[in-house]
Amino acid sequence: MQSFIPNSLIGICRTAVVSTVIILVLATVAGASEKSEPVDLGEVVVTSPAPDYGKVYDVVTLYEADFEAIGATTVDEALNLMPGMFTRRGGRGEAYLRMRGFRQREVSVLIDGMPIYSPWDGQIDMDQLPLDNVSKIVVTRGTASPLYGPNGMGGTVNIITRRPDDSYSRLELAAGDESTYRVSGAAALAWDDESLAVTVSRRKSDGFSLSDDFEPALNQTSDLRTGSWFDKNAVSLKYSNNYGAANYSINFQGFYNEKALPPEVGAKNATFKVLDDWYNHFIDFTSDWNLNERNTIRTKVYRADSYYSLMNYVDDTYTTLVTPGKKSSQFDEEIRDIDSLGVVLHGTHVSARGDIVKWGLDIKRDKMRSIAKSTASATLVKTSTMSLAAEAEIAAGNRLSVTPGAAFHVFNPYFADGLTTGRRLDGFDPQIGISYIAGTRSTLNVSFAKKRRFPNLRDLYDSNAGNVSLSAQKSDNLQFNWNLATGKSSALDISIFRYDISDMIQKPSRKAAYANIVSTKITGSEIVYAGVCFDGPKCSIGYTYLDAEDESPATTISALQYRPKNTLNLRMYFDLPHEWQLNLSGQYLSTQVYYDDNNNIQSIPPITVINMNIKKKIHNNSEAFVTLKNILDKNYEKSDGFPAPGFTWRTGFSYNFN
Repeated sequence: MQSFIPNSLIGICRTAVVSTVIILVLATVAGASEKSEPVDLGEVVVTSPAPDYGKVYDVVTLYEADFEAIGATTVDEALNLMPGMFTRRGGRGEAYLRMRGFRQREVSVLIDGMPIYSPWDGQIDMDQLPLDNVSKIVVTRGTASPLYGPNGMGGTVNIITRRPDDSYSRLELAAGDESTYRVSGAAALAWDDESLAVTVSRRKSDGFSLSDDFEPALNQTSDLRTGSWFDKNAVSLKYSNNYGAANYSINFQGFYNEKALPPEVGAKNATFKVLDDWYNHFIDFTSDWNLNERNTIRTKVYRADSYYSLMNYVDDTYTTLVTPGKKSSQFDEEIRDIDSLGVVLHGTHVSARGDIVKWGLDIKRDKMRSIAKSTASATLVKTSTMSLAAEAEIAAGNRLSVTPGAAFHVFNPYFADGLTTGRRLDGFDPQIGISYIAGTRSTLNVSFAKKRRFPNLRDLYDSNAGNVSLSAQKSDNLQFNWNLATGKSSALDISIFRYDISDMIQKPSRKAAYANIVSTKITGSEIVYAGVCFDGPKCSIGYTYLDAEDESPATTISALQYRPKNTLNLRMYFDLPHEWQLNLSGQYLSTQVYYDDNNNIQSIPPITVINMNIKKKIHNNSEAFVTLKNILDKNYEKSDGFPAPGFTWRTGFSYNFN
């Protein structure tokens, strides 16, 4: 099928230029320029005597004020604000990320630098992560620092939790349709060189209603989405202590959930499942030492464990369990217990002339125990991952800096009880970035990096589709970025990227085993404007063009599933009289393709979703809000057979006891 946008890199550049001209027209309403903020490369910002050479990496940061403005309460809702990104939900009803054509299992998701994605499938439900204790989310696309380790081919999402400087306490209550409610409380104590922050929250709902345009079908005959109810609870604790030249912190995150899994609409053999006991724990101890004026060391020891019990029922009454059979889908209860242990050692050295050298050693052990209750059979598997990395930020003049780096990774699936173990895999991944300050308003950056993702436990040991002969998935990432300050409080960011992926791990068809697809190419461009629109509201507009193709010699279908060619993200903030605020956010995804059980290509229509958040400041310590989702009540799907919520609402208030 021929697209109106050329597939070649020249065509992508042409698209970027045209889009830039359009956005520059909007940008002309702004005033004089101002110096851009220093770049946050994740959880640690290193300052030095060196000039601000601009950012080598393509970094986008969402702050707490951004969450609150649009009424986001989970990481899922926040990430849908970012250009080139969206989340989609499939058979487990969990929110999984897409970033510039990369799947979530190819993106490293972290909390304060600690990996939280599951070693089973490389994913984590973004909807179970509340924003109550989050100060910002730092997203690095494509060529992220080698210190983040393997499995981040598409980039990293680093969720930074709040470290309080002052004591505070906060309460938020909200209610919505379908008996939905949310309660959140946070408190912090700060004294001398110590601080302690605690956050608890609960979200519970009978589910969500579908759009009025939805037509009843097999497995979904009512307005209320079958199997969409949930009960999600979270608790976090963070203790910090500054002792001399060192800082110590203990961070705990706990998520305790129960939920149903919506069945696939129209499927003859749909499953009706419930996660009746599902929790995740993440705990880490971090220490930062300033050895002297030029050297720092960070150590982190962490443990992550997750557990779930999955119940399988015969129909949507959720009363009678399935009778166990030969097929993997015919089980009554499945239990999966996973835990990970890790050690991180990172160091930074700043030379006399301001150059920065960073190094890191990461070691991680993953263990999973899977139990089929009907047969009482258990499988235990273990893997280890080691990564040794270094990079340097070198000044090559007043305007030019070079950032070379490299990492060596080792993956060893060393134990599989009763199964054939996977292969030991390793690899060396170099990268380099160049940043040039073109003037007081403009910075140019180009970067190239080799990245890789090792097979996860499902890729290797899934009872239906596992393949212990898999190799690592590899990618050559090339990016160009131009940042232009167009006014005192406005900026334009243009990116052109190409990712050449080899040995991509994917099922050739729904019923096939995982395999290494020979060659996949993702090319695209992205334009983001942030500032003031038409002398009026603050706004952020992001457009992403993406061309993702399977270029394997034997393939008969070139397009990759669930990768829209065109994505548009919009945010607008209106300050109204009498301390009212009206904030709009929207997302457009063009047509997506997928393959059915017979490997025939199908399509999902374009998606347009608009949300609104209205806030009213009652007095200095409290405000009321109304959040409206999908205000056009559009019937849409981001995954085939799994319709998204129609129009939904919630209202509530927050109170600060400061």
